[in-house]
Amino acid sequence: MRMYEIRKKKHIKVKDIASQLHVSYQTISNWEHGRTEPDIKSLIALAHILGVSVDYLIGNDNTNHEISYLSQKVDRMSKEQLKEKIQAYIKILNE
Repeated sequence: MRMYEIRKKKHIKVKDIASQLHVSYQTISNWEHGRTEPDIKSLIALAHILGVSVDYLIGNDNTNHEISYLSQKVDRMSKEQLKEKIQAYIKILNE
């Protein structure tokens, strides 16, 4: 599982993941070191927290699907929210 490398790359702390998943720090450590594995519900939640697909997280897919995750977030935005974000990015690019 790619959990450790993804977590480090994104600067996410073990305690933050543990808190969001309602598990102990040790549980997360055990997953990262391959001593135990998360159940499917935790695996899905973990992929969501890390912003990648489950397939990428467990090593079945070598394509990082962060764009897919971002696309899902955009799909949940209202048109007004999306318009505001795009205008903000355009402003940054024009500076």
